[in-house]
Amino acid sequence: MVLNEFLFYVVWGLGVAVLGTILLVFRFLDYRVWHDHRSQRDFLEAVAVWAVSIASSFAIAVAFFGERGTGMGRAASLFALAAFAGLILLMLTDRPRRRKS
Repeated sequence: MVLNEFLFYVVWGLGVAVLGTILLVFRFLDYRVWHDHRSQRDFLEAVAVWAVSIASSFAIAVAFFGERGTGMGRAASLFALAAFAGLILLMLTDRPRRRKS
């Protein structure tokens, strides 16, 4: 049973972290090339996605391998939700500006 949990964590937990890191690197490289407002916003959103992916990977690890009742799972889930809320706020403030005619 432990082997199945470990394989599931490797695919799901670490896969999420790897994909978030790849997105972060691509957005950072775009920001270094363009240096405009749009690439800066994309990079900040990628940082938020990366924080969510790392926190989610940690929460998955604690859920599979952590001791019950220590509160680490709750703390990891809380951090993941807070990072996700930050991502939503970043994306909400990125509305296109409309001109008054």
